[in-house]
Amino acid sequence: MTGILTEQGEEIRCRSVVLTTGTFLGGLIHLGEERIPAGRIGENPSIRLADRLRGMNLPIGRLKTGTPARLDGRTIDWASLEMQQADAEPVPFSYMTDSITVPQIECGITRTNEKTHQIIADNIHLSAVYSGQIEGQGPRYCPSIEDKVHRFGDRNSHQIFLEPEGLDDHTIYPNGISTSLPRHVQTELIASISGLESAKILQFGYAIEYDFIDPRALTSELSLKQLSGLYLAGQINGTTGYEEAGAQGLMAGVNAALYAGHAGAEAGQRTLFTLDRADAYIGVMIDDLITKGAPEPYRMFTSRAEYRLWLRADNADQRLTEKGSEIGCIGTARAQHWQARKQALDTARTLLSSSPKGPKQLAAASLPVSRDGAVKTAAQLLGYDQVSFEDCFTLWPELETIPQNLRVQLKTDAHYAGYLARQEADIDAMRRDNQLKIPDSVNFYDIGGLSAESKELLERYQPDTIGQAGRIPGLTPAALVAVLRHIKKPASARMAAGRAQRH
Repeated sequence: MTGILTEQGEEIRCRSVVLTTGTFLGGLIHLGEERIPAGRIGENPSIRLADRLRGMNLPIGRLKTGTPARLDGRTIDWASLEMQQADAEPVPFSYMTDSITVPQIECGITRTNEKTHQIIADNIHLSAVYSGQIEGQGPRYCPSIEDKVHRFGDRNSHQIFLEPEGLDDHTIYPNGISTSLPRHVQTELIASISGLESAKILQFGYAIEYDFIDPRALTSELSLKQLSGLYLAGQINGTTGYEEAGAQGLMAGVNAALYAGHAGAEAGQRTLFTLDRADAYIGVMIDDLITKGAPEPYRMFTSRAEYRLWLRADNADQRLTEKGSEIGCIGTARAQHWQARKQALDTARTLLSSSPKGPKQLAAASLPVSRDGAVKTAAQLLGYDQVSFEDCFTLWPELETIPQNLRVQLKTDAHYAGYLARQEADIDAMRRDNQLKIPDSVNFYDIGGLSAESKELLERYQPDTIGQAGRIPGLTPAALVAVLRHIKKPASARMAAGRAQRH
């Protein structure tokens, strides 16, 4: 990687580059039979960059996504609609924020109806998705309204959230009716919905398809295996969703900066930043992408993670702040805040695990007593649903010094203590497997004892570690053992086995 050449012919020399192309890479908008080259409505697509990437013989495919029409909130009959209030006391994402002071806005709720569905059914052949115009695979978990009506014919209505796009903006986002139907059909179907009979359409909905690169071409740092120094993030990696894109941007940006700062170092000496499946949902997402690819636009769901009891919002600072500090992307204020919070947590945990009480004391305080008569700490008692911090103050008055903002997390830790201990053992095993690297020189077709299907799977997915190989769909435990045996042989023995296998 030596730099960037812009469309205007300007050269920008740099050691690393992050590509975040969104839907612009070869972007094509579909609105009924209209086909408009665009990155999004009103903005040009990136065609020359798409051609340049295709010229590098990268594994490139097409995906699609869609968006609903935008409505003028001043023309909606809000009085006829159910309203959903914002949270009375919204919880900040960061522990450095004490409270949310930005005004909270309510959303309206309406539904499609049988008339809406009939309009869609009568015109579904005009949808770009159903006319065969679009070749890209769409997001399974965010279907268009045409998909909903077609696939769920037994439903006579689908919910729509009417979401304001800003505090001082009249634009409303009708979440739930993404569509690529022609303009005149969109006008008719929106007018058929309760509360939207007179709604003015500010911008029609559309589908957009775009190029993406198979993320199996990436390393765990989100750099292209084929070209060191080029990092990819967001929809170019086959994901969909703002959070998914933001998380990748963070990881690609950090690693691009680390790469640029250590460009003269040998590959093995460079500082890299990765998160594994037990560190964060970011680690789950990236491992899924580089191991399994993206046959459809990828969304990060909690159900994809094996260690959900550990990957909680309330302990994100515990899991990640020091990792960020080690590579220099945590500011002084955050580092100081975390150190103070960490010290408070350590002190609280010491209090909770000290001074165990016997059965008589527990019974006198109306606290649960074990049948075996064992003594219990406050931490053990908080593992019971019915026991609160306040219930423990009689026997452990020192617990009142624990700050209120730590108690929910400590209660959760106590509640799941047994499960978390088991999960910790699973995490250790996973990390041991991930430390077993599969050498680049290994030819999977040379490994004896592998079925043709297993060899094909391993060649297709090209796992970097035994842990990644174990997560390949369809790969058997026996195949994993065969790979493990092969990589534990000395390199000379592997080569000899390969020659014997080929002959």
